[in-house]
Amino acid sequence: MPCPSWVTDASMVLDVTAVLVGIASVLSAAELLALRAEFRRNGVFDPQVLSSTRPGVLTARLGVVAIPRIAGAELALAVTVMLLLALGMSPVLPLVGLAAAMVLQRFLIPYGGDGSDDMARVLTVTLAVAYAVSTTSAAVRIALVFIAAQLCLAYGASGISKLFGGTWRSGTAVPRILHTAFGHAGLTRSALDRWPNAGKTITWLVIAFEVAFPIGIVLGGWFAAAALAGAAAFQLSIAISMGLNRFTPWFVAAFPATAWTACHYGLFS
Repeated sequence: MPCPSWVTDASMVLDVTAVLVGIASVLSAAELLALRAEFRRNGVFDPQVLSSTRPGVLTARLGVVAIPRIAGAELALAVTVMLLLALGMSPVLPLVGLAAAMVLQRFLIPYGGDGSDDMARVLTVTLAVAYAVSTTSAAVRIALVFIAAQLCLAYGASGISKLFGGTWRSGTAVPRILHTAFGHAGLTRSALDRWPNAGKTITWLVIAFEVAFPIGIVLGGWFAAAALAGAAAFQLSIAISMGLNRFTPWFVAAFPATAWTACHYGLFS
């Protein structure tokens, strides 16, 4: 399968990835700013909880930094990254700041993160390093391959781990998830309640997709195209059915680098 010209240009792919990271950062920061009241005293995410859940000198010092302030900084830095790219200038400095904010945020939120938080740190730190040493084309190529490898690892490890879960093997995991606080009441949940076999089919389709995704990227060609199309559909369905606003854009931001990697190193590309 011939690859589009923009996919074969490593520098262009790096810029597209940076723009998508900027968009994902804006959405993530906006979500935290919308919840800013919950990070105050007696809020759901009271910063004082941090001292009991993660005791230590580092967290004690970082506890004085409010999450909304970090989110505001992320918002400004993300917009700056996109503006500099639009003007044809290097976004290395705001990217370094954005990467530092993402890493710092890990120590300031007193609850567990999810895959999007991990992907955010991977992408921002990798991009900051890549732009800092982008004078060498090898560094850009290594950064793109690393991002693709992280996306493959995220999906592949998730799929394999699901095989060890009883609810996933029984085919009841997806319907159960939609009945938790993360699920949205609507047509999908009603349909799966009415046709439980459809829920089992979807559950196993999720497992099959996640396990097969890395294989498709390694094979390249139409296999990689099908894997990325499946990933797009998977992320869109998560956004619609579960309302995870920041989960989808962080994973989608890794798609260009993965497409570039499949085009250059896929066995059938």
